[in-house]
Amino acid sequence: SWQGVDASSSMGVDLSLDPTSTSLAVTPTSPVAGQPVTLTATVQNQAQASPGLPPSGTVSFTVTDAAGKTTTLGTTSVSSSGKATLSGVTLPAGADTLTASYGGDGAHEPSSTSTTVVVKTPVSMSLVATPSSSSYGAAETLTASIPGQTQGSVTFSLIQGTSTQVLGSTPVTASSTAELVTSSLPVGTDEILAAFTPAGTSSGPSAFA
Repeated sequence: SWQGVDASSSMGVDLSLDPTSTSLAVTPTSPVAGQPVTLTATVQNQAQASPGLPPSGTVSFTVTDAAGKTTTLGTTSVSSSGKATLSGVTLPAGADTLTASYGGDGAHEPSSTSTTVVVKTPVSMSLVATPSSSSYGAAETLTASIPGQTQGSVTFSLIQGTSTQVLGSTPVTASSTAELVTSSLPVGTDEILAAFTPAGTSSGPSAFA
């Protein structure tokens, strides 16, 4: 008669570690290249039963740029509140993938998360008022210069204490300038704000004069 072979095997699984989840916040949410950024990872215990000790250990932060190059930004410890913060980080322009990796500890499993942040290319702008001194009701020409930019618009505003009055908005020309002629400036020393909005976006740098 046929005699089979009784074969068995076993594998040990460590069920003592609590699962975790990691989330990542980026401040500011729409940074400019070269601007200091703060990364905050939050590590949470995901055990179904009553939670034991809060997660400890470290979180490592990396960035992968649009070309696929990955750079380690730094490693920080997880606080008693489950947060790990890395400040003063600068990111390359373009679509960057940021990753926060929690390494786990003696009671918690590792976990990680990634998020994509679009980092804007920095834009410089200057603002000139011509003439620099005039009488009430006289025409004043406000000229904003944005080197390297030929698309978008500039909004000129009058700042009076805590209030802001929009004087007008003009498109950026091929010469990388935008001009607004106004006779609406009040008597006194006026503060003018020029805000550049690149084409297709909703925010940009500002300059004062």
